[in-house]
Amino acid sequence: MKRKGAFLILLLLLTMLMSSFIINGAEYRLGPKDVLSIGVWGQPDLQAQQITVLPDGTIFFPLIGQVEVVGMSVKEVQNTITEKLSTYLVNPRVSVVVVETRTILIKVVGEVNRPGIFNLEPNSYAADAIAMAGGPTYKADLAKVVVSSPDQSEEIIALGKGNKFNDNPATGPKMEEGLTVYVSEHWLNWEKVTRFSVILGIISAIKTLFKL
Repeated sequence: MKRKGAFLILLLLLTMLMSSFIINGAEYRLGPKDVLSIGVWGQPDLQAQQITVLPDGTIFFPLIGQVEVVGMSVKEVQNTITEKLSTYLVNPRVSVVVVETRTILIKVVGEVNRPGIFNLEPNSYAADAIAMAGGPTYKADLAKVVVSSPDQSEEIIALGKGNKFNDNPATGPKMEEGLTVYVSEHWLNWEKVTRFSVILGIISAIKTLFKL
């Protein structure tokens, strides 16, 4: 029995260590499909419970039932569960960590190779979204990337020059559910430039022939 208890404690500690590499729980706000590891010290039946946040934003935990967690930080969830468990346990010590985060849907349009809607990890940036969309095209102007939200607010950010990224991909706001990233086209119309170059080449060739 002692071995089982020690194993559960070690498992919980390992989970906490892993979660520190996954996400900063103090900043992250929980949402549907997030997976939490919740344990109560000294309560073997409540150790290392793997719980998924339901679509309605709640979780179910033994003794206290449904708990609404959507939009809350890990610390806030920990305090809420501790308060509710205090009705049944004396000075419960609750541990809550995020072991798996939900993905967010971001739309990427404009001068990218594969425009569309993509799943990104939370705390990603516009550069990550553009990379998921196959990167910028040769006509892209990364000096003017527009990030717009569902409420039509916009922010223009500079991620580089032409179609080359700068050295700091963590530029602009962190990506959130429902954002649209628009990569604008360079002010030069490259198709016309290419066509004009071909015409100049033909004219130059004709002049050369007449000189022969």
